[in-house]
Amino acid sequence: MNDRKPVSVFCLAEIVSDELMARKWTTRTLAARISDKENYQIKVLALDIFLANGSNDGILLTDKDFNDFAKAFGISKEYFENVHKAWLKNPSWREPFECPEEVLSAF
Repeated sequence: MNDRKPVSVFCLAEIVSDELMARKWTTRTLAARISDKENYQIKVLALDIFLANGSNDGILLTDKDFNDFAKAFGISKEYFENVHKAWLKNPSWREPFECPEEVLSAF
């Protein structure tokens, strides 16, 4: 069987941004769902940085990040991991992404 190859891949920041827009959330809403009160402002800032720079390969995502997205959106952790892996593995198939300002909170 031949390996399937994507026609294009999307950065995880675009997927998260689309989910936020579909729910009419901002990064503040998302941070409130995945952080405690002590880390809320830090999480808002981290999410804004992630979304604003998500197409940069230098953005480091951890297992906790994938779990947080899964918890907040009710989608499997593996979905987020697979989107991110496809992005990293296929640089020539990437679609450009610019985060819509309406989902950002801190800037």
